[in-house]
Amino acid sequence: MYLSVEVLTVVISAVAVVVTIVASTFSGFAWFIKRMDQKFEQADSRFKQVDARFDQMDAKFTQRIDSLESRMDARFDQMDAKFTHRDDALDSKFAQRVASLESKMDSRFDKLDQRLDGLQGELTEVKIAVARLEGPPRRIEIAR
Repeated sequence: MYLSVEVLTVVISAVAVVVTIVASTFSGFAWFIKRMDQKFEQADSRFKQVDARFDQMDAKFTQRIDSLESRMDARFDQMDAKFTHRDDALDSKFAQRVASLESKMDSRFDKLDQRLDGLQGELTEVKIAVARLEGPPRRIEIAR
């Protein structure tokens, strides 16, 4: 088979164009991938910086919350001691008041017991006096 120089030149030019297009496409994709990797590295470094700031803020907030918790616990313990002291004082006051009221009630009940004993004695005397006025019971009935 016989090829002319023009046909051979066209074939070589076509192959060169195809090779150029393939090479440029490959190099374009390689450049794009390299560029995207750089951008992803920049974004990753920014995220690492943000994560570091979040960790700093978290440590700072944790420290402040721990400080606040310790102050609140101390304050609650102080208030608890204060209320316990007041509660104990009120309990003792209440117990004294109840004891004084019980002693008053006991004395009043004792007085009532004495009065009832006196009334019982008087009632017995009244019964005896009434029985004397009536006289002994009649055993024999007289017919009229």
